[in-house]
Amino acid sequence: MAELTPAPAVLASVRHARREVARASHLTGLFPRPDEVEATLRELAALEAQTTALRLRVMASAGPVAEQTGARDVGAWWADALRADHRAARADLKLAKALDRYEVLAAALADGTVSVDQARVIARALQALPDDLTPGEVAKAEQVMVDEAARLDPARLRRVGAHLLEVLDPHRAETELGKRLLAEEERAHRRTSLTITDPGDGTSSSAAGCPGRPGSG
Repeated sequence: MAELTPAPAVLASVRHARREVARASHLTGLFPRPDEVEATLRELAALEAQTTALRLRVMASAGPVAEQTGARDVGAWWADALRADHRAARADLKLAKALDRYEVLAAALADGTVSVDQARVIARALQALPDDLTPGEVAKAEQVMVDEAARLDPARLRRVGAHLLEVLDPHRAETELGKRLLAEEERAHRRTSLTITDPGDGTSSSAAGCPGRPGSG
């Protein structure tokens, strides 16, 4: 990702933006036309994505803040300092680190063309790809997901992400699916075992159970 503007300039810009938003909040009233309501809501959604993108970029470089306060990490510091939910703070930190890796996604979030929820879906889909993909393949996958975000909500985008490898390499995707199904079949077989016991009275009993758990004899 591109270097951040020097901190004082970022802080000054953020404070100016807050003043502008505060001023706008005092101007709200009845909108005379539905198209004005729609346009305003779209702009606010984009603004929200942009401010979140900036916050995440700053969080990604806030390690020293956490260290000087004795916090476990930036997520823990953020949750304590802002009285935020710890789980949400950890999720934000995870996304912040992902944005530091995926520049196309970071740029899309920063200009408001991708929402925060979509960004989380895209980051998870990219991180779930095999580790041995080439940088070019990862870049192609990232661009596909960002392009799809222009027309899909997070739920449908998640379904695209689940089949992302098929877009890059259909043959490999089929092979990976076969391996996954085989592994699931083996796990299911291990979870279910059939034990036949002979109580010594001429009868027998059987029990299905999970290895490692106390079973009936």
